Amino acid sequence: MEDRAGEQEQERHSLRLEKLQHWARHRQSGHLLVLAGLLTGTVTLELRRAPRLWKVRGKKTQHCPPTP
Repeated sequence: MEDRAGEQEQERHSLRLEKLQHWARHRQSGHLLVLAGLLTGTVTLELRRAPRLWKVRGKKTQHCPPTP
């Protein structure tokens, strides 16, 4: 009976260790995913804003007299 209890305790311990190792391995990839998401969001916002910048530049060049 003590052997069985010892085995169960050892199994629980090894399972806990496996989970910790799993999270340690995937922690770095989680950080990379967050950085990739932030970069994607920034690029998306800049691309959405870009047409407005082109419109403003176009209006400015229309009001300037042509240079000889």
